Amino acid sequence: MDSSDWELIKKLEYYPEFLYQCVGVLVGKRKFIDSEGASEWTSEDKIKIQKVVAKLFCNSALSNSIVVAEDVPPTLKSSLENCLLLYKKDILKTLFIENVTQKTPLVTNFDWKLKWVLGTSKLATIKEPILQLDFHCVSNLKTGPIQETINFEANLEQVDLIITCLTTAKRQLEGDL
Repeated sequence: MDSSDWELIKKLEYYPEFLYQCVGVLVGKRKFIDSEGASEWTSEDKIKIQKVVAKLFCNSALSNSIVVAEDVPPTLKSSLENCLLLYKKDILKTLFIENVTQKTPLVTNFDWKLKWVLGTSKLATIKEPILQLDFHCVSNLKTGPIQETINFEANLEQVDLIITCLTTAKRQLEGDL
């Protein structure tokens, strides 16, 4: 961050609630709320400060520490550190979701139904259970969320194969962590 960014950050010394609002907006926990104490700032200043705070906290969450300029007042430094401590997990989650959804849909929810098929037009009697899965996904958050539903049906053998594949993937992920 350059010196002009730090000059904007220093404006937050007497308005810590504005800092928390900026980070709350970053992680999607709140909408931008105008701080009464920061009323002398223009809308443009508030937007610039919000962008600088987002940049600072994204970089700090990834590096696991907040590095501030030497001339930042101790009270502001403490507010920045406390805010990072409070929101770090949410910031990392937000960054992960934004990164993943640029490449592939992210499953946000799912629905399932178990059907018992008695027959079809080709075969008189089948008597087979069929699992119907609907994955509700979101993708491309930067340009605006695009929601889609991916659905499929699977018989018992296919369900067993899915469970085996997911179990293997889980083991590999846990091994990498």
